Amino acid sequence: DVTTRAADLERQEKHEKWVLGKLFNKIDLDGSGSLSFEELQAAVDRVPEFRHWLRVLEVDGRELRRLFQMIDYMGSGEIGPKE
Repeated sequence: DVTTRAADLERQEKHEKWVLGKLFNKIDLDGSGSLSFEELQAAVDRVPEFRHWLRVLEVDGRELRRLFQMIDYMGSGEIGPKE
């Protein structure tokens, strides 16, 4: 039924956010709580889960810059876990 499906989707979303939070922490080299583009670039080689995630999304090096800029819509040069 619809209620069960909605609950399943909510659980799945929470799990995905948890997984992304762990990935964010692995990428955050300086422990600042935000990610610079340089940290993302370094993570492509350093963090296999991130590299696989990018591959699934079909994001290459050029597109990584564009993805970062889209997420960093305020133009601060860093992205936080909520973005």
